[in-house]
Amino acid sequence: MKNIKKFLVIMLVVTNIFFSTGFINVIKQETDLEIGDIEPKVSIEDNRLIVTIGEEIKDVEYALVLKDSEDEINYQEANEFDVEKGKDYILFVKIADNDPIQLEVDTISPKLDNLKIKYDRYNEEKRYYEYVNVSFNISDDTCKYEVLNSLDKRIIESNITSNRVSFNLETNDNYIIKIFDKFNNTSSVDINISGIKQSIPEIACNIEPVGNSYSENSSVWAKEFRITLNCDNSEDYAFSLVKKDSPDFFNEEEKSFTITENGTYIYKIINKKSGVMSISEELVIDKIDNEIPQFDKDNPFTFSEDRNTITINASDDGCGIGHYELTYIDDNGENKSIISDVNVFNDVPRKEFKIKVVDHLNNESELIIDNERPIISEINLNYLESVTNSENKEYGKSAKVAVNASDKQGDKLVYAWYEEDNIVDDPNDLTFVEDNIFEFESNGLYYFFAKDTNGNISEAKELNINNIDKVVPEINGIEIINNYKENEKYSNATVGFTIKAKASDAGVGDMSFAIYKEGETPIYTNIKGEESEFGKTVTENGIYHIAVIDALGNATTKDVEINYIDDHKPTVKDAVLETDGVYFDKFGTYTNSNITISIPITDDVTDLSAVSINDASGIKDAILEIKDGNNVISSVEGEKSKDEDIYTFEINKRDVFFTMSLSVTDQVGNIEEIEALEYLCGEEKLKLPILIESNEPKCELSVNENDIIKYDGKMWFTDDIDINYSVSDLIEKKGENVAGIKEICIEVNGKEYQKWAYFDEKVNEINEIISTIMLSRCHNANSGELVIKIKAIDKAGNSSESEPLTLYRDSRAPEIKDVRIETASNLLDKIVSFFAPDKFFGSNDEKINLKVELNDTYQCNSSSGINSDKTKLNIVVDGKKERIIKPMSVEDNIYTFEISDLEDKFFEVYIETEDNLGQKISLDEFGQKIVKANEEEFEKIILDIKNPVISDMEINGDTKTIDDKIWINKDVLVKWEISDIVEDKDCSGLSSISVKVNDIEIENQDFSQNKKDEVSVEFNTNILQSNDDGSIVIRIIAIDNTGNRDEKTHVIYRDLDRPELTVEYDNNTPDSVFNEFYKEDRILTLKIKEMNFDPSLINVMISKNGSFMNPNLQWQLVSGISGTINAVYQTKLMFNEDADYEIYVSGKDMLDFDLNNFYDKFVLDKTKPTLNVSYDNNNAKNNNYFNQSRTATITIDEHNFDSSRVKIIGSAIDGGTTKTFPANNGWTRNGDSNITVIKYNEDALYTFDIEYVDKAGNIMDNYNKEEFFIDKTVPELIISGVEAYSANAKKVMPVVSAKDTNYDANELSISLTGDHRGSIDIEGTKSPQSNGEVFAFNDMKYEKENDDVYTIHAMLNDKAGNKSEANIVYSVNRFGSTYMFSDSLSKMVNKQYNKKGQEVIFNELNVNQLVESFVKLSINGQIRELRKDIDYSVTETREKAWYNYTYKLKSSLFEKDGIYRIIITSKDAAGNINENIIEDKQASINFVIDKTAPAIAINNLKSNNIYDEAIKKVEISVEDNLMLDSTEVLLNDKKIEVQSIDENNLVCSVPEKNTVQNLKVIVLDKAGNKSVKEVNNFTVSSNIFVRWYLNKPLFIGSLAIICFVILIIVLMYLKRNKITEN
Repeated sequence: MKNIKKFLVIMLVVTNIFFSTGFINVIKQETDLEIGDIEPKVSIEDNRLIVTIGEEIKDVEYALVLKDSEDEINYQEANEFDVEKGKDYILFVKIADNDPIQLEVDTISPKLDNLKIKYDRYNEEKRYYEYVNVSFNISDDTCKYEVLNSLDKRIIESNITSNRVSFNLETNDNYIIKIFDKFNNTSSVDINISGIKQSIPEIACNIEPVGNSYSENSSVWAKEFRITLNCDNSEDYAFSLVKKDSPDFFNEEEKSFTITENGTYIYKIINKKSGVMSISEELVIDKIDNEIPQFDKDNPFTFSEDRNTITINASDDGCGIGHYELTYIDDNGENKSIISDVNVFNDVPRKEFKIKVVDHLNNESELIIDNERPIISEINLNYLESVTNSENKEYGKSAKVAVNASDKQGDKLVYAWYEEDNIVDDPNDLTFVEDNIFEFESNGLYYFFAKDTNGNISEAKELNINNIDKVVPEINGIEIINNYKENEKYSNATVGFTIKAKASDAGVGDMSFAIYKEGETPIYTNIKGEESEFGKTVTENGIYHIAVIDALGNATTKDVEINYIDDHKPTVKDAVLETDGVYFDKFGTYTNSNITISIPITDDVTDLSAVSINDASGIKDAILEIKDGNNVISSVEGEKSKDEDIYTFEINKRDVFFTMSLSVTDQVGNIEEIEALEYLCGEEKLKLPILIESNEPKCELSVNENDIIKYDGKMWFTDDIDINYSVSDLIEKKGENVAGIKEICIEVNGKEYQKWAYFDEKVNEINEIISTIMLSRCHNANSGELVIKIKAIDKAGNSSESEPLTLYRDSRAPEIKDVRIETASNLLDKIVSFFAPDKFFGSNDEKINLKVELNDTYQCNSSSGINSDKTKLNIVVDGKKERIIKPMSVEDNIYTFEISDLEDKFFEVYIETEDNLGQKISLDEFGQKIVKANEEEFEKIILDIKNPVISDMEINGDTKTIDDKIWINKDVLVKWEISDIVEDKDCSGLSSISVKVNDIEIENQDFSQNKKDEVSVEFNTNILQSNDDGSIVIRIIAIDNTGNRDEKTHVIYRDLDRPELTVEYDNNTPDSVFNEFYKEDRILTLKIKEMNFDPSLINVMISKNGSFMNPNLQWQLVSGISGTINAVYQTKLMFNEDADYEIYVSGKDMLDFDLNNFYDKFVLDKTKPTLNVSYDNNNAKNNNYFNQSRTATITIDEHNFDSSRVKIIGSAIDGGTTKTFPANNGWTRNGDSNITVIKYNEDALYTFDIEYVDKAGNIMDNYNKEEFFIDKTVPELIISGVEAYSANAKKVMPVVSAKDTNYDANELSISLTGDHRGSIDIEGTKSPQSNGEVFAFNDMKYEKENDDVYTIHAMLNDKAGNKSEANIVYSVNRFGSTYMFSDSLSKMVNKQYNKKGQEVIFNELNVNQLVESFVKLSINGQIRELRKDIDYSVTETREKAWYNYTYKLKSSLFEKDGIYRIIITSKDAAGNINENIIEDKQASINFVIDKTAPAIAINNLKSNNIYDEAIKKVEISVEDNLMLDSTEVLLNDKKIEVQSIDENNLVCSVPEKNTVQNLKVIVLDKAGNKSVKEVNNFTVSSNIFVRWYLNKPLFIGSLAIICFVILIIVLMYLKRNKITEN
């Protein structure tokens, strides 16, 4: 067991050391690797992923897996992987034993989308764009892009800083755009740019209205306009006309666009080939009106207060309102119409009418307005919760009123009312509601109104309400009597208190009383009379309710409170133990101080959960007994605090366990006893014995003397030792108790090291050891000192501690703290350098100093010092000791060693040393190797004093010698060989190679990451910058790792630029549209910028009208210096004759670079155009009137013709309305003759004029304007005022309208013919109108003989001989619909009261077709409109010229009991309004459905009962839901007379009889429903013997009793006789 315990202690110590901060820090110091600072670099080329990481990092493994895959991660040493395109990978880089670095890698090409090509910087003078802007979106992973031209030359390369890339191009060409992500994945797109500096023609725009138009203040309004666009060479362009802010939509086929909406429009053209667009031009269209006039949304109309005048609130945002129209049907069924130019109508009818608002383009809006009052038919009154009092009067708590009203238009109605005491002058001020049922809480005279949805209010209907009763009884007095006479204030639960109350009621009376406690159910006692008294005895405290209620339920209550019944014991709450310090466990409660027990004790009831009293008599005394087991040690009387009901008990009994009991008595003898008192200790409730202890525990600490080394006046140890400790808490006197040890604590260097606690167990003595191995992390950080103490506390809170024990530890040998390597010379060019990849130091000095700082002082450890005599340096070459070096000097533990005579070889350095206790730094053969100096880890040192060597430059490529200079016309590869190796000796290796061109460094190779002894340097001259004369000065510098250097310089000349040609004209003012046409002389200046210029190598050719020639040119140097890149040479050419010119310029320079070729063409034109116009139809009537179409042929002679320059100025007006002027059919060319045709096919007055300017700007001579008429249209002849084939019931006044632009009043004829009456002389009025006349017929008299079918014939010839005819047929019918009932419906209506509902069928006949119809159903006065095809069906048939409609109403509509009324409303084509309820129609449909039998109640007569009366007045109540018909009463199957008290109550007389009787009541209602009620086997007799005899149970029981009595008497008699005999 002891071995196991020791093993556990050792494992605990090892674990503490392993996880201590010092050990972890040592690991970090030895590793010195910050993984977070390492960032692998990844590149992907040709499906090969390559990982790059610093060469100084060793022991690296790599793994690559697909992202989100479950593949196993397999590491490899190679840093390359094969990958697939379009995948996501996870790269793992693992360095030594560190956690792997994870990096997400993808082979997905970056995305390029939303590519936009926009031509920009518009030159208004030349009408072209000077460059193009290219922009596109790229995905987030894109980091770089480049642009290549058609020669694969990179012209743009840039890093990407945003998701949108934009750049400009100034030359037409084919381009490739490439984008790259950080892993070198790439995407590309090809674009073609061909529209830079491509001229755009001007756009011509023509606007014409389509259809009817309206002119106002020189503005023309129409419902739509046609926009026609045109331009020169229109076949090469597509046209776009769209609303502003809408995307362009180019149409390649059409130039004309129809516009139907107002707005700002943008029109432009686009070249179909190059995609070059013109700049946007705006066109504002704001005279289109397709919108109907709008009524004001919130207030479409306003009535005057008397509703006789109406103001229409409407507006029209377009051409404006033309007129207003009001139409309605008068009382005679005639249509009436009123037209007004203003928005106010006076004397409007109190009917439904229609308002029309019409604008100038005939857009119209309609609004139907209801101005007819609703009608209140009846008001029903019912009292709610009603009773009848002893005076036979009905009263209720409230009243319900139902208002029945109807509206002819079928509008949904709302209702309102006011009381006579609150008269409202204007019903509109009332609040109307949808519900027609109102409840009233008070009596009064009320007025009711109905209002439809259009604000029409009915006449007032009045109702008087009298019998609402809400008067509550009044409690007049309350008395409380104490039944416990021996105490004025308190009573007990035996006798309690008596409550008495008096009450009266001025209302319906019949009061009931109840006295009950809060929460109880009241039990009422009825006491009649106006004033009554009631009493009840109570035996519990509480609030009692005195309730009085009348027959209507009006109730009143009053409360009394009973407080002084005392029936409970005193209340004892939780006792609280209080002392200075306390502890408890399962054995007891412990303290070392006197204790106080505080107990809240009350005789109050405020904190009881179930309150039975409200006051108590108070506490008499409280006694606490102290017990040792069952023995009472002492008693303590509680002392009450002054301000609270808390009693305190002081206890000082020590060193003995004790318990407590409590006894409390109140003033009336109620006793509360607690045998084993619980107490609160903190928040715990306990019943444990208590101990107050005074004795302290004892503590001791010691070590074994053999384990201690005393040195320098201190106790030392080198290996860990054991420390002994003991603690005890023992009984010292008999009869006493001790608490036992609670906890012990070991302190090391003033801090708590470990603590033990002994909860819920009894421990009185402890003897243990602790090892210093467990205290390793507690040593003093500076001195290694250990100061140890032990402390103990018992459960009663007594404490003590031991004397301190001090120890020192020294367990470590010296170590290297720091190493510095320095040059021994003081020369500035002598250095010490460090090459990290191969981990060696190098110097170009012949000797160096090595300074080593040693340390023997450690944290938590003491030091005995370093032995300098045994400290030395060992130099090792190739594994052998080369030399031993003693320190040159020692200062502050820094040992300096000088190293020399070791040039051009690598060597290692080792140190040997030990401390004063003989602990050596290392036990290896050479000592400890020095592997870190100048804060760098290294393996070897070298002294290198030789310079590197640079070879001569090698040029790989063609060169050309000009003027003793070496020239290149394309970039070449140049190369050098550089070495640091001399005679096969060790060297430090090359550190860097620098290349400078023209004193500017272009390359600097750094070999600090990889040792290089020999290097080849080569690069292409395409990265070099030339001077103005083409020279390139190249300087190469090589430096090794110890600062030795070499350098060389070379010069070459380069010309890579082709000759640059620029051209310039003195005359740059061509035609504004055709920028190749000029009408003035031009001079062309050619300039060539070139370093190696030769005039004989330049070729200039000119074509004039197709013939070529070579001009004789003189070239001059005009700027710059010859032989430099700024040299410019110039020559000029003159153009002064009309012709088509073409210019070609080409050539090269002395290095065979081609000139940028130039080509241009232009036209010089000075000839004016000529015009000829001819017509195919010259047969005019009336000088300039034509009744046939005309075709005009227009010929313009012009060599350089363009149709867009032709401006045809024409108009077409027909009857004051502007029409679209006909467009020409396009131009054809015959030589220099350009021909087009215009066809005049539509009627109009035409004007024609023409203007033309050729492409060079020459203006054609003025043309004389022409004017003529085309009229091919027949006159307009319209018959209105009556519809064709219409049947007219009212006024008929046809109107004949004759119109023509060339109207002749003498050529109009009109006739009227009746089918029966024949030809009839017409009567009417003729009046003029615009371009014609109007004839209005008078209305025919209202006579039956005028009913007929009529035909009107009209004929008209205009001035041009065009002829029109018109006919119309109509009928006059002044009779409306008639109605026919089915047989079953006739029976229902005639019978009126029906027991069962059924399908209702009827027919409506009319000479015309019905325009609309609907059916309404009234049930008990409530009207609703039925739904067609759901509630009913309608079938239309024809009987000759008449229409027959069959209506079928479903039987389900008539399932419920009620009074039914069917209303059919229809409107025929003649405008007649038909209703079956109109009196002269005699077609009302009214009937009653009653399925419910009457109810019978016989109130005071029951079967099998006996009544002590001579005549029994039997009360009978009968009631029916609708209407009773008859009541019959049979007594013993014979009819007897009955007396009617009122409509529902009857009384009949039943005389007395010596036998049982039977009564039967039979009731019939109007529908034939029958009810029967019987009362059988009852007796009416004033003779007691008859009643006794007829009461069979009583009679038989009486006989049995008499027989039993007689039997008893007989038995007693016989028994007495027997006794006498004996």
